[in-house]
Amino acid sequence: MNYVQLEAAVATLTSTINRDLGREAIKPMTLETPQPPPDELHFFRLVVWCYGFVFEAAADVLKECKSLMKQNAPERTNRYDLVSRTVNNLRTYKVHNLPPSKSNDQKRAQAEAWLAEFKHGGDGMARASEQLCKMTLEVLNDITSLWTAATADPGDALQLIEQVLNSLDNAWPPHEFHRIAEEEAKNIQLHGFNAKNFCEKYLAEWRAIGACFLDRKSGEAGIRRAIQTTMYATFGKVS
Repeated sequence: MNYVQLEAAVATLTSTINRDLGREAIKPMTLETPQPPPDELHFFRLVVWCYGFVFEAAADVLKECKSLMKQNAPERTNRYDLVSRTVNNLRTYKVHNLPPSKSNDQKRAQAEAWLAEFKHGGDGMARASEQLCKMTLEVLNDITSLWTAATADPGDALQLIEQVLNSLDNAWPPHEFHRIAEEEAKNIQLHGFNAKNFCEKYLAEWRAIGACFLDRKSGEAGIRRAIQTTMYATFGKVS
């Protein structure tokens, strides 16, 4: 298994789900792609790329697909959870400083244990890349086949698509608020602003505001006004 096969599977899943949902529910991948040879740099880029797809570009859709998996193929959920956990641990281990704590120690230990399986011999990173591609590809194929089966009947497809769209319209992951807050910070010329820290205590409040609207576009407009109001009250406006 290699990155080319993984990229093709991502493209198939993305086009299938976006076509059926009638929107760009899975976002385009813009991260730097892993390039040969399959060395340590290749593996690092592969980890970041997998993380970007699973936890960013397709996060909301994959959450719905996991629910579908639990209903129709529960035996596959363990494989999905293993891949998600492995990708998250490897990415955290590779790009974050992890001061000692129970959670950090666990992530570090799990990442190091996974990597230890492939570090024997000169081709360790190549084997690690191959294994990560294989694991992720299996899950993507699971999801694609499950989605295809669930939408084969027109009546079932309409019901599933309506359910998923409703869930997506009501899903407001933290990075959506971070993006809006960062845009508003620029508007009021706020420099050195940490959107993540600022938004943290308002997430529940702003999600509730988003739920007051009938569609995603209107919901974002309402949330933006709430964020603007909060930021103006805290930092003031540009005179």
